[in-house]
Order: sequence, then C-alpha cells, then structure tokens
Amino acid sequence: MSGAKGGLSRLAAALVLGAGLFCALPDLHAQGTEAARPRAAPPEARKLKNPQRSDAASLSLGKALYDEHCRRCHGKDGRGGEAGAGPLSQPAGDLANAKVMGGRVDGELFWIISKGGHLRAGSGKRPRLSDDDGWHIVNYLRLLAGRGG
Repeated sequence: MSGAKGGLSRLAAALVLGAGLFCALPDLHAQGTEAARPRAAPPEARKLKNPQRSDAASLSLGKALYDEHCRRCHGKDGRGGEAGAGPLSQPAGDLANAKVMGGRVDGELFWIISKGGHLRAGSGKRPRLSDDDGWHIVNYLRLLAGRGG
C-alpha cells in the first residue's frame, strides 16, 4: 500500500508543480488582452514616426515581406497560423484584430518587428530586415487590421 500512496503523492506533486508553471507562463498569444502583446516596446518606441507612406507600392512590398517573414506563423490573413507552425507550440497572435492592433502606434509595431524578439519561423533567428522593410510591414499590418490602405 505504501508504494501506491507514494506514487499518488508524487503524481499530486507533479500536477501541482505543472499547474503552477502553466499559470506562471504568460500567454503571449491570448487575443484582445495585454498578454497578446509580445515583449513590450520601450516608451521611446511610441515616438517613432513611420517614414513610409502607406501607398500601393509600400503595401505591395509590405505584403511580400510579410509573406516571406511572418506568414508561416501569423497566417495568410494575419489571424494566426496553425499551432506548431515554426517555433510556436500554439497559434501566433491575430494581427488582423483591429482592437489589439489599434492599441499600438506604428513605432511600437516597428520596434516589435525589428527588435522585439520575433523569430523567423523554423530558424530561431530574428529576420534581417532593413528599417524601411520594417516600416513597410507596419503599413501592411495596418491594412490587415482594417486601418490602412
């Protein structure tokens, strides 16, 4: 009997530990909440102004860059890719969510794209983008969220 009790005690301890770890980890992909925001941009990022006009050329280039660097995890329409796409174990955040995206200024989005820890799917490395490329992606993201173009 003591062997069964010991096994149950270890199982209970493992479940409590697992639940604690699960609750302690931030859900970076929850939709419509502060948690949906990957790595907070520093306050100075809010002051950055997008030097790229949101015109047809910028949106076309932004889409091409999005397709190359972002689509695998965030999906064709920005609503989140499939779980397990690239390095993610759950779907990526919904970039077409106007409520979430509307809470971000262009400078924050640019910072997240260029310095915020986003990784190229499958490589574990940050994509190499010029500043101009990052701003074109911001313009395209605004289009996906219904705020641009």
